Amino acid sequence: MQAIILLNSDSFGVKSYESVQDYLAELMICLQTYLAQVQSHDSQKFAKLLLILPELKVIVNQLLKYLFTLVLDSSENETNNLLAEMIEAKARH
Repeated sequence: MQAIILLNSDSFGVKSYESVQDYLAELMICLQTYLAQVQSHDSQKFAKLLLILPELKVIVNQLLKYLFTLVLDSSENETNNLLAEMIEAKARH
């Protein structure tokens, strides 16, 4: 689920939109298969997760923007430098 939430074909620098979409489709199939095996008593679990997925993606994007702004505002701290490097690495990939 985390990979599905973080995977975004609209991210800056993505060169192959179709590849990201294909990978996302594969992840969704894996999640559906996993839930069918592990959560067999709740047949609606996958549908419920799909309903909250857009909201989760919005929250993650807002959090990343906030963290990036926080890092830019106070770049003197070592922790902030590490956080900046992590965010920049995510933005590149």
